[in-house]
Amino acid sequence: MKIETKRLILRQLNSQEEKLWLDHLDELEQKLAVSYQGEAMTGFIREIVKQQINRVSKFPTAHFSDFWLIILRDTRTVIGSADFKTLPNEAGEVEIGYGLATPFEGSGYMTEAVCALCEWALTQNDVKAVSADTEDGNLKSERVLEKVGFVRTIKEKNQWWKYEN
Repeated sequence: MKIETKRLILRQLNSQEEKLWLDHLDELEQKLAVSYQGEAMTGFIREIVKQQINRVSKFPTAHFSDFWLIILRDTRTVIGSADFKTLPNEAGEVEIGYGLATPFEGSGYMTEAVCALCEWALTQNDVKAVSADTEDGNLKSERVLEKVGFVRTIKEKNQWWKYEN
């Protein structure tokens, strides 16, 4: 599945493609006809992707379990990724996470991507809201959420945000 915006293509990966992303990036680039310039697949990011692949194996039909690559339309360059960290809970809420490679920050790409993914999520069955958390002081991420229309719901060590229609 993919979502297109003015400047971006948001391409949802399946479990096979996520495994290529994790261990055979060159094969994924070839398969999707993209150039990967996103976050390095090391450390914390690598662990998140591994956890997501594990979750996909438990819920193979849950389309909220897959990562989305953020691709520049004009150059087919992967600049980041996003995912829904949770399946919809009893209240109809899913949590979004996202990351962007440093050279592409400050251009509004993440705001555009998060907005499109939230709009898509709210059209899915059983979804009434999208939540997000930011570490205290992560002003760039807070600004993205504010621009999209999220409202801060809890202010502690991590800030919690919510977006709903």
